Amino acid sequence: MKNNKSKQKLDFESAFDELQSIQNKIDTGDLSLEDSVELYKRGSYLIKFCEEKLKSVEQEIKILQKNTLKDFNQ
Repeated sequence: MKNNKSKQKLDFESAFDELQSIQNKIDTGDLSLEDSVELYKRGSYLIKFCEEKLKSVEQEIKILQKNTLKDFNQ
């Protein structure tokens, strides 16, 4: 189960959607061991990608809010 998606430009939303799809596929239990491992590897990559994106956005917000995170409801 080779995946060319890693070569495509990735954004947070598409990575998150792909993670949900991977979770659904693994949860069915209908995959071979090899496919499960490949999806697990891809999922691990996507989790790291999403975490890095979130950290980057959080840093941008800190800069915009003069290094102080504020509740958006205020």
